[in-house]
Parts: sequence; structure tokens; C-alpha cells
Amino acid sequence: MIMLYSIIWSQCTELMRQRIQALPDYKKINLNADSLSFLKAIRNQAFNFSITKDIAQALFEATTILQIIVQDRIMSCQKYMYRFQNHVDVVICIARSVPVYTSLVDAELKEKNLERDKS
Repeated sequence: MIMLYSIIWSQCTELMRQRIQALPDYKKINLNADSLSFLKAIRNQAFNFSITKDIAQALFEATTILQIIVQDRIMSCQKYMYRFQNHVDVVICIARSVPVYTSLVDAELKEKNLERDKS
């Protein structure tokens, strides 16, 4: 685990290292070489939109990217799914879930003469 922690640390930028070192849990993460907690801290810092932009603006940008992502001719299915899942993770990090536009869902159900599950 120490080796994995060291590899991850070496790949971080100086700015990211400073942001991680400023966290309250840093001493515990560093002492235990807890790679999973370290990766979570990096993710949280990378997706921390409150410092740089408004949450609504960040959510709008993230959902727009999610809606326009496409698989090009040279991209494998695995790479496309990896990119898509990364964008979903960003939206979930901002909004805590992927937004569902209920009016669009209701219109589609009505068009097909279906109803929402009431359970």
C-alpha cells in the first residue's frame, strides 16, 4: 500500500499536494499510507467547485458536457464508457445525483400511453 500511495503522490501537481496537505485528515492518511482515502481526497479537491465558480454554473457545464459526449471512430467502447462515467461522477459530485427532467419523462410516458410507477 505504501508503494501505491507513493506513486499517487508523485503524480500529483504541487498545487494538489498543498491542497491535500491542508486537509484536516492529511496526517492520518499520510501516516497510514491510506491510498483509498488519499484518492478520495484528491477527487474531492479536484471537483471542489465552490472556490472557483457558482454551483449552478458548474452543474450546468457538467451536464452539458455529459449530454454532448460522443464516441469517435477511433475510441474503443471501454474508453468511451470510462470518459462517460467520469463525467457522470463529476455531475454526481456536484449535485449528489444525476438530474432527471421529470417533465420530459412525463411527456415521453404520455406519448406512449404509459403511467409512472406509483410504488
